[in-house]
Amino acid sequence: MAASLATTGMDATVLRLLDEAADELAADVAATVRTESVNGDEGAGAAIFADWFARNGFDVETKTVDPAFRDQFPLLANEGNLERRPNVFGWWRAPSPGLPPLVLNGHYDVVPAGDPSEWPHPPFGGERAGGRIYGRGATDMKGPLVAGMVALRALRDAGVKLPFDVQVQCVMGEESGGLGTLAAIASEPRPGAVVVLEPTEFIIAPGCGGLIQFTISVEGRAIHTANPWRGVSALDKLIILYERLRTLAARRNAELSHPLFDQLPMKAPFAVGTFHAGKWRATVPDHAVMEGRIGLLPGEERRDLRKLVEDTIADVAASDRWLTAHPPHLHWINEGFPAWETPVAHPLVQSFVAGHQALGSPAVVSAVTFGTDAAHFAAAGVPALIFGPGSIVDAHQVDESIDEADLLRGAKIVALGVLRYAESATA
Repeated sequence: MAASLATTGMDATVLRLLDEAADELAADVAATVRTESVNGDEGAGAAIFADWFARNGFDVETKTVDPAFRDQFPLLANEGNLERRPNVFGWWRAPSPGLPPLVLNGHYDVVPAGDPSEWPHPPFGGERAGGRIYGRGATDMKGPLVAGMVALRALRDAGVKLPFDVQVQCVMGEESGGLGTLAAIASEPRPGAVVVLEPTEFIIAPGCGGLIQFTISVEGRAIHTANPWRGVSALDKLIILYERLRTLAARRNAELSHPLFDQLPMKAPFAVGTFHAGKWRATVPDHAVMEGRIGLLPGEERRDLRKLVEDTIADVAASDRWLTAHPPHLHWINEGFPAWETPVAHPLVQSFVAGHQALGSPAVVSAVTFGTDAAHFAAAGVPALIFGPGSIVDAHQVDESIDEADLLRGAKIVALGVLRYAESATA
């Protein structure tokens, strides 16, 4: 083992540097939150990440996604404004890298904030209060991403010499299907492994459920609500479809089994995020639509699950006279994310377990059920791991926030995990 990677004394130096940077870490996260970067128009976020790398002495590259590349993915055809939504790559170069690079990946796009008046803290205020940072993207996932960046800086400043380059990928378009990461996989050197810095509550996740996202709409016949029997409620018909899909999901969760997922309350979640019907309270709705997702486990293919959903909807329509004459319309929103797993015994997983344990707490290894860009790396044959501070429970909702102490702890685990991964590579 190279003396420069020995953990004796090195852990203490790295942890001291991170403790000293705790307030700076929180301030940097707050600054990224204040930079509004909603999916589809997230380019302002690219600039602040590029500036951070430049100010902190990392090589930085900014690359836009070629429309010709996007067009290879028909379900991502609505991704526009690509010239204003670049990927940003920060590099920590090794003196003499003998191994493929390690990638830390995270997305800088965020979901819309909705009505600002519903937020106790401004959605893009980046306010720090009570030991937390508030705002859209604080947890998903600017906080975890910045924590990983600061962790790398601490390793570098401690004098660690890695046997591989480390690339931090700050990508666009994750919330709409992962175009930024797909482009990064195509444009960047193939990594030896990747850590996707999504919020996992410190769970070390070497596996993740996949998902497909859908829109289902149905037509009815409008009539005054005083005579509903003379019309056809599109809402009623949509509810029938919803209940059948929910039954399908319940059956799948009862039948599916996987060691990384079996302890979860729902292994392959089904949920509807939006449900709309009608134009006026005194009119039976003639149009109704819902948008949602249904999950899958490692070993399942997205195309097979799509076919199962399509067959289920067709079966409902065949048993309903109105829906037979007016078939429901199913639209797949994007490519979705494949399910995947990395062996628990892989050095990347075990290195993060060891880094976690070095802080004196037991490491939890489990799967997560939310889709991430790790799926695209896994599909390309790259060993992947999801790990980060914060909770997905706090994401995509009003008053999203992250704990500042958790950010610091997450940065420490990332730093120690990377250090031990380097040690395993040189052992």
